[in-house]
Amino acid sequence: KTQLREVAAKLDLSNVADTEEDPDPLLQLLFTFGVEPNIGKEKPTFVYHFPASQASLAQISTEDHRVAERFEVYYKGIELANGFHELTDAREQQQRFEQDNRKRAARGLPQ
Repeated sequence: KTQLREVAAKLDLSNVADTEEDPDPLLQLLFTFGVEPNIGKEKPTFVYHFPASQASLAQISTEDHRVAERFEVYYKGIELANGFHELTDAREQQQRFEQDNRKRAARGLPQ
């Protein structure tokens, strides 16, 4: 989290990052404001292997359990497409949904 907050400070996002305890919203914030506007400027760019914690509908990589089999395509800072290797295990999906709802409830967000 410390590294994420340091990057957020460089992007002038400290006011949000300093109050966030969950690293996933921090990662999303940094990606949205620090990465997306700057990728694919010259040619389409693929971003893949997103963090496993951000893979609600995607399978986790069998080669590296830290990442999900998910991608997005950007051109001139705009997301054009996304896709993923779909999770087909109903029990795993249920567990992920429940975990997501617990996180949302802890943040005071609707479930």
